[in-house]
Amino acid sequence: MRLIPARTYHAEGGTRLVQRNPLLQSAFTRPLTATQISGFNILSQGGAWTSIRTKYKMKTHSGTKKRFRLNAKGQFRATHAARAHFNRKVRSIRARATRKPLVLAKAYHNHMKKLMPYAS
Repeated sequence: MRLIPARTYHAEGGTRLVQRNPLLQSAFTRPLTATQISGFNILSQGGAWTSIRTKYKMKTHSGTKKRFRLNAKGQFRATHAARAHFNRKVRSIRARATRKPLVLAKAYHNHMKKLMPYAS
């Protein structure tokens, strides 16, 4: 017997309809009722229809998560620029000033929340 791979159909509301081979039914999926299938206007062609609820996740910007942290007050902080190397010629006043973390202005807060949606 030839096994047919699962085909995926996307429907409204973040629901994925998957047509699976009845012999390969997973324990994590459940068959759809007739009203659910008719609501999506999809006809079954010999296989069993299953419904899988999906959650849309936003991705955190990888460069942002390496450079910024959210402190307890809800402010984003970062390290100052020019701290890594070539610091022998930097004056001591400037070197001391860059030791403290840099706190971003409130104007950047909405933009940073889009880049780091799960920072709490």
